[in-house]
Amino acid sequence: DQLLLKFLLLEPQEIYFQAGQYLILKINNQSRLYSIFSSPRSKNSFELMVKLLPGGLGSEYLNNLKINDRVNFQGPAGTFVLQENKKDKIFLATYTGLAPLWSMINDYYENNFNSSLNFCLYWGLRNFKETCLLKELKELSQHKSSFQFFLCFSQEKNLIGISEENRKYFKLGRINNALEQIDNRFDYYICGSRQVVTGLNQFLLEKGIDPQNIYFEKF
Repeated sequence: DQLLLKFLLLEPQEIYFQAGQYLILKINNQSRLYSIFSSPRSKNSFELMVKLLPGGLGSEYLNNLKINDRVNFQGPAGTFVLQENKKDKIFLATYTGLAPLWSMINDYYENNFNSSLNFCLYWGLRNFKETCLLKELKELSQHKSSFQFFLCFSQEKNLIGISEENRKYFKLGRINNALEQIDNRFDYYICGSRQVVTGLNQFLLEKGIDPQNIYFEKF
């Protein structure tokens, strides 16, 4: 259902972007937007996390790429970036909505070795089969005590299929059911489908979160 693709740059040979921004893929004079998954530290390459949609123009195109195929992108673009303040952050993503948030989180830790800010990521998936990047998420949380994460399954009834050592990283239900703390001490970053972003934004507003503390990107 999801692809992680890496592209090496030919022209220009380097890319400069802010974590959270996206690129515009050009296919037969049509445009598709994809948030950059990798951090800005990589100058001569970038990564995209792509959800494969049956019959989707971008999905079919990217899924059929072969090594050394050339692809035309424009950008970077977008204003969905990490705010420079001293507030702890909660990141809410579904599926490939993780991409810009992962870029933000990694970029932050690469540039702030001794930060006192706390980050918590809630990543919504349907079931066990969609689980990926668990190793990378665990490694980051083990190296950075200020980073926590939870994978939230909307369609699983129990966690029997998860090993005891990993069970603490998983929750049953949708993201809004999994959130443990909801108050204005945090900034909230939301990324996913339009429906998901609208729903989570409304959920936070109904819980009394100031709109100025909510940042989002709709796919």
